[in-house]
Amino acid sequence: MTPARRALRSLLLLFVQLSGVSTALADVVVSAAQVRLAPPGSANSAAFMTLHNQGASDRRLVGASSPLVSRVELHTHYNDDGVLRMRALTGIEIKAGSQLTLKSGADHLMLIGLRGALTEGQTVSITLNFDDGSQQVIAAPVRRFHPEPESTSRHSHH
Repeated sequence: MTPARRALRSLLLLFVQLSGVSTALADVVVSAAQVRLAPPGSANSAAFMTLHNQGASDRRLVGASSPLVSRVELHTHYNDDGVLRMRALTGIEIKAGSQLTLKSGADHLMLIGLRGALTEGQTVSITLNFDDGSQQVIAAPVRRFHPEPESTSRHSHH
C-alpha cells in the first residue's frame, strides 16, 4: 500500500469515528415512523415508531430533536386512578436483540411547540440521540390518526 493510500485510509477511518457512526447507529433500526397530524391550532403533536435493537448490548434513547418544533421530549402514559396521564422520561431502554414500539398510550416522542401547521403526508425530520452519543436522523410522515376511545382520550399533560 502506498503512503498516499495509507494516509487516505487513516483519514477515512478517522472520519467514520468522528461522524457519529457507532454501534448504536448500526444496531438500532427504526421502522414504521410516523407523526400524528395535529388538530388545527394545536401547538403539540407526537411521534411513534418501532426501534429494533439488533445488537448484543442494550441501547437507550436519551433524547430527540426536530427543526419543526421547539423541543422533543420522551414521554410515557400511566394510569392515575382511572385517568390516563403523561410524564416525561429521561430515557427509553431498548434491550439487546429486541424491539420496542413507541405508540399512543405508551412510550412516545412528544413534539412540543410546533413552528407551523403540519399537513398530512408531510415528512418530519427527527434526530434520535442514543446513550453512547450517537445520533440517527429519521424521516417520519405525518398521518391522520383515528380518535382514541373516550376512556383514554381524557388525559392531562403533567
